[in-house]
Amino acid sequence: MEGNQAKFLMCFSVYTNGARILDTTPGKGQLNCLHGIRFLTMSWVILGHTYRFSMQVVGNALEAAKDKDSFAFTAVSNFSFSVDSFFLLSGLLLAYLFFKDSVGNRKSVSYWVHFYIHRIWRLTPVYMMVLAFDAVLWKHLSSGPFWSEDGYDGEKCKNNWWYNLLYINNFNKQGEQCLGPTWYLANDMQMYLVSPIFLVSIFYQPVLGVILTCAAILSSSTITGVLSIKHGFVASPPRGGESGPNEKLQLAALAEAYFNTIYQTPWCRIGAYLVGILLGYVLYRLGQKKNFLNKWLVLLGWLLATGICMSILYGMYHANPGVKVSAFYFSVSRTMWAVGLAWLIFACVTGHGGFINTILSWGFWIPLSRLSYCAYLIHPLIMFWYFQSRNSLLHFSHQTLVSCFTAFLVWSYGIALMVSLAFEVPMMGLEKLILKRGSRQTR
Repeated sequence: MEGNQAKFLMCFSVYTNGARILDTTPGKGQLNCLHGIRFLTMSWVILGHTYRFSMQVVGNALEAAKDKDSFAFTAVSNFSFSVDSFFLLSGLLLAYLFFKDSVGNRKSVSYWVHFYIHRIWRLTPVYMMVLAFDAVLWKHLSSGPFWSEDGYDGEKCKNNWWYNLLYINNFNKQGEQCLGPTWYLANDMQMYLVSPIFLVSIFYQPVLGVILTCAAILSSSTITGVLSIKHGFVASPPRGGESGPNEKLQLAALAEAYFNTIYQTPWCRIGAYLVGILLGYVLYRLGQKKNFLNKWLVLLGWLLATGICMSILYGMYHANPGVKVSAFYFSVSRTMWAVGLAWLIFACVTGHGGFINTILSWGFWIPLSRLSYCAYLIHPLIMFWYFQSRNSLLHFSHQTLVSCFTAFLVWSYGIALMVSLAFEVPMMGLEKLILKRGSRQTR
């Protein structure tokens, strides 16, 4: 009994948990390049949100619109593809670990009970703590002309928190969601719930399973294209100086309809996740096999992946496409972005990554990668606190916003470390402790 009590208390040890988080030693058999990709993707999210959230307090809006209307800035304005990178990573890690699990009995009920409980236990405690803080305490942190008495979105959280708890908040409309960016977590959980359909089919019948997964990707793209045509969505709407007030209202309504209909719906976003599952299976089958591709095939792979990703990021710059061209772009762009990133991961894991793999596998990224989930939950609160606490309008410039981004990045990961030590890592330790005790009792 005393031994169990000691192990229980050790789950809350700041020293032990801190050493675990900050350990930079690459794990044996891990896909080490994913640590760098995860942190850089999270940085891309924070950069994009910095520019987007700042617009509520910018005083020189016309100048800001002109400064952002540049070819180089398109990579920032298209930061939403970072979410597809996260979907790809989620599907990849899930499949890779599922196929590598040589102990689990996939035909037993207990295996699948643990499969789902582990996911809910892993995400929910720290998620609910941040949500509760947002709903109750956040509004008391500051005041000023831009500060809302309801806080960031406290009233929405008080009324709609249970949508988040059930991971169905992505079915709320854009203006009704609590902690808006967490629509991603709802999608990720919903994709996780249906993932056994593809994992089990690939495990027992690889050919049929791969065909089924590819058919699901094609179906998702088709649904996205059909919805895009039905609602008349355009991939590159007229820029600031090309539309009057009425047109701007129409574009805003279309943007909200796009978010509610396509952007946050799992049947339109699952393509990248399924690409991740296929990649996880491929890497599992390859095992430790390295440097087996001809150098010309490797060069071709890099050129194709780079061309795909660059065309997706920059292809719609000042394009003004019609509805049909936009529908094609919407239907294939996010899945193809995942395909391009999948090649990068494949090349790094199989020894064809060169200096890119060296950079992405740097041990420095490992602790930052572990903190990315908490940073994702926390960074919107930090941004809104700063922008809404201002007593004057913000003068837009790229230098100012990049400085804000740097500060937000540091603060997000600094606070994420404290939140992880207080809630996330202790709950993970408790899960392992409970499961070990349960397995011993079963034996």
